[in-house]
Amino acid sequence: MASLLFGIFGFIVVVGGIIGFFVWRGLQFKELVECGVATDAVIIDKRVVKPSPGRARQHKIAYRYTDNTGASHEHTSVVSGDVEGHVEVGQAFPIVYSAKRLQISAPKFLVDQAATALKKR
Repeated sequence: MASLLFGIFGFIVVVGGIIGFFVWRGLQFKELVECGVATDAVIIDKRVVKPSPGRARQHKIAYRYTDNTGASHEHTSVVSGDVEGHVEVGQAFPIVYSAKRLQISAPKFLVDQAATALKKR
């Protein structure tokens, strides 16, 4: 009986963590839409990751940008294979970072999609 309860509790924790992550990232996108600063980042890495058997490949790009205070930040973002295939290391890449929390950023096209979705609400 205890192992069943432990299993259920573990499942709830994992599902809660996943939901929490999506809520957290959604709030970040809302912040980027409301008080984002558009700039160009530089692609520093791109890769295709296959996390585990049976799972789809993830296309990731890593970029570096400088905020309005002169501080440098790096971020890795999951993008479509089309986007990953059209960028090269060293290339400029449009992003948006938060004016409130300068370390939060996302590719500009994703912030534009979030802005469109928020307008529909």
